[in-house]
Amino acid sequence: MPGKAYKGSPQHLAALKEYRRDQTIGALYGFSAGGYNVYHIINDLTKGERSRLQLVVVLGAPDRSAASFKGPWELVYRRDPSTGHMNGPDALLAEWDKQHPPSP
Repeated sequence: MPGKAYKGSPQHLAALKEYRRDQTIGALYGFSAGGYNVYHIINDLTKGERSRLQLVVVLGAPDRSAASFKGPWELVYRRDPSTGHMNGPDALLAEWDKQHPPSP
């Protein structure tokens, strides 16, 4: 669905509904508008729902600081790479690959 970034957007509400429905979800990922919607999702969660979160990944949402997404979960927060906004996910994967080379 289109990534409209505002409280009550279709993406925000659908993701929140799915998180509440599927008790096995322990992570949130948002890129661009999705990153801003992660903020709204987190703020709508109850204390119990927040306790399930283990990982939050936010890419390309520079109008919200990393502090906006902090919690007891692991937070991966990245602004846009020098190669441009749309390269954010690829840059994060390249960073991961560099830090975790395959075993020989």
